[in-house]
Amino acid sequence: ESLSSHNLLHKKCIDIGSSPGGWTSYLLERGVGNVICVDPGVMEVEDDRLVHMKCKFEDALSDISSSKFDVLVCDANVFPEVAVGFLENAMGIMEEECLVNVTLKLTNGRWEGEEVIERIKVMGGFDEVKVEWLFANGRKERNMLLRRSKKIS
Repeated sequence: ESLSSHNLLHKKCIDIGSSPGGWTSYLLERGVGNVICVDPGVMEVEDDRLVHMKCKFEDALSDISSSKFDVLVCDANVFPEVAVGFLENAMGIMEEECLVNVTLKLTNGRWEGEEVIERIKVMGGFDEVKVEWLFANGRKERNMLLRRSKKIS
């Protein structure tokens, strides 16, 4: 839902917390160039454009540190603060113009993420931040779409 209005054709993507492969399937259906999937779990998706790194994101960083990605999706089953940590570590591997889509898992079933959003927006130099409760989200999840369309100085 959140990425449907964006052109993903031939984009280089990374999917953090990718297992079993929902976001990866969606990206592949949209015609991305390739997807690096980072998750210690099993992927249920197979495609020539997919590379599965069967490990945690922090363990994959050294192997992908020279790569640059246009799109990052993250649906890892972690607290929002941990997801922010992933994004902080991922900013060095993102293109200057990029899309980031994160599913935030809520603690205590209520939204307490305004400070998380501001931290992410400032940290990544994003000029667009949109937080929604999508049809696909569970009751304790919110989707955050971030776009950086300007060059970083």
